[in-house]
Amino acid sequence: MSTWTNRAGRAAPLLCGVLAGCMGGAYPARVEIGAPAGAPFVVAAPAGFCVDPASSRIGQQSGTVLLAECAVLEGRKREGSVLLAATVAPVPADGEPPSAPALSLGAIGGAAGRAALSRNGRAAGVEIIEARAEGAALFVHLSDDAPFAGGAVAPEYRRAFVVLGGRVVALSALAPPGADVAALEPALRAFLAALGAANRG
Repeated sequence: MSTWTNRAGRAAPLLCGVLAGCMGGAYPARVEIGAPAGAPFVVAAPAGFCVDPASSRIGQQSGTVLLAECAVLEGRKREGSVLLAATVAPVPADGEPPSAPALSLGAIGGAAGRAALSRNGRAAGVEIIEARAEGAALFVHLSDDAPFAGGAVAPEYRRAFVVLGGRVVALSALAPPGADVAALEPALRAFLAALGAANRG
């Protein structure tokens, strides 16, 4: 079932109930990824987006959260133009967290870096269009010919990597086939800003 079209909502309230801190009904604006010690990490949606609980997977310390336009999830709009995803994992316990650029910028253009970015682990299917560090974040503009599990998407998309709130966070902004990919970078930056505001301190 595609994230881009209105999905049956029967599973969402049940799955929402098992998400730590799931707030705002069947399609909340934020969820918390808890931790045995310390503050939880809050995945907060930018304006106009909601969490899709049926497509998200939350563990005690890590998780992958998918977000789509609220109007699509709620059935008020048949098709969306941007899908957002966040993967959150703890910083390794063997030292101080490195910056996201230090983690990735030096090696991202090599075969190992492209394989790590690929949706199916195949470096040959990934083209790095641009990679740049801005402050604590690494932004990557790329294309990937591998399929996306959440539905049909255009090969070209945007990613961002940052260490935030004691977690390593990887963000994606994707578009359905034929959509204007120019909307992806503003959506990605709005998502990163929402996460930063929700996890200050």
